[in-house]
Amino acid sequence: CRAFGNEEWAGWVRVRVDSLAGGSPVPFDHVAIDRFTGGARDSLKFDTLAGGAGRWSICLDMTDVPTSDRDWVMGLLALTLGDLHDGRVRGGHGAARGHGRLVVARPPAFAELEPCVRALWSQVGVPFPTQGVAS
Repeated sequence: CRAFGNEEWAGWVRVRVDSLAGGSPVPFDHVAIDRFTGGARDSLKFDTLAGGAGRWSICLDMTDVPTSDRDWVMGLLALTLGDLHDGRVRGGHGAARGHGRLVVARPPAFAELEPCVRALWSQVGVPFPTQGVAS
């Protein structure tokens, strides 16, 4: 919770989108669902626009992370970026319906971050696995 934030604490990792290149808005049409019947509400159709096939430059700021916590936060961030790149994590509106596919152009190399990932496992009290760790 401290790393990515929640309603009680501000997150230590701040994300800023620096630029968007390429891609164009993709329209999606939606229908409001009547919570009593479970059916569509005819009069409440709405449309949204989503970014499609664009490229974003993202800045991750970790300046507020205390030095004593920096390694495990870096490990958590590295594993999260790896899962995002591999399609195990989606983001944004409609992620449950298959939208929100993001790919990390340069995922972190596990070998460089292994000490940080070991610190994360230590933080949660689990022995670091010696086999099956994907790079």
